[in-house]
Amino acid sequence: MPLAIVKDMKGIFTQSGKSLALFRSEDGFNWQQAEHPLVSPLVINWQSGRQKVNHLERPQVWLKDGKPAVLFCAADVDREHSFNVHIPLNYEYSGN
Repeated sequence: MPLAIVKDMKGIFTQSGKSLALFRSEDGFNWQQAEHPLVSPLVINWQSGRQKVNHLERPQVWLKDGKPAVLFCAADVDREHSFNVHIPLNYEYSGN
């Protein structure tokens, strides 16, 4: 089943403000939000603590053995400096 991670600019789909949302499709043309659409708020969990960011952009997923393993995003805390984030995924998809 095709899945897509998209920016939720106003929290309409996640009810969590600006965030990343998960959508699914049976055919790759008609999309609906997943049963649990919140992928990530605009917060990065580092080993040393949490950091709020202004943007998480260009979400891309790296697959390992055909399963989602890492979410890559561009992030920024100000418009002058951006950086790439690698977020390990704990993925269990039940088909809903």
